Amino acid sequence: DWGAKRLPIVIRSYEGTQTMQQDQRALKFSVEELKTIHLAASELVAAAVLQRPSSDGIQLLGELAERQVSGTYVTLKRGETLRGCCGWTGGEMRLDQSLADASYRTAKKDPRMPPIAPEELS
Repeated sequence: DWGAKRLPIVIRSYEGTQTMQQDQRALKFSVEELKTIHLAASELVAAAVLQRPSSDGIQLLGELAERQVSGTYVTLKRGETLRGCCGWTGGEMRLDQSLADASYRTAKKDPRMPPIAPEELS
């Protein structure tokens, strides 16, 4: 009888612990860092669509490239219409690897829609 053995987890008891504080710091990006990540993702999507090397997009990240993240999604819209969205959550990965993978899959491998065409880039 699993139900009788389940005990509630008191999330509040973890607030303020050193591990939680470290995790929160690791997950926060400044406004400037978010702009840099957006620019890099844009370049990585264009590289995937135009079959160019992804190195320019990765270089735009600078020191952010080595930052560990627990998930990344890249979403493309045409107006308000979803055109592609792929990524992952869980585990840890470097931002450069995660962003490059999510950008490529969004541009070329989203199973719900056709790949992004060069004519769609602006």
